[in-house]
Amino acid sequence: MAPGSGVGCPTRRIEVAWRRRRSGREVTVTAPVNATAEVALPGGATHVVGSGRHRLRP
Repeated sequence: MAPGSGVGCPTRRIEVAWRRRRSGREVTVTAPVNATAEVALPGGATHVVGSGRHRLRP
C-alpha cells in the first residue's frame, strides 16, 4: 500500500501512512470505531490493532 493511502470497510476507512526516521521506519494505522485491522510489516511481523491510531516500528 502506498504511503498515505487507505482501504474502505463497512463502517469507515482504515488509513495507513509510513515514513522513514533516523531510528528506522514508522507505520501509522488508523482504524475506525468497532473495527480491527491486521497489519503486516516488513520482516514478516504482523499486528492486530483495534480502533484508534497506532504507531508501529518494524
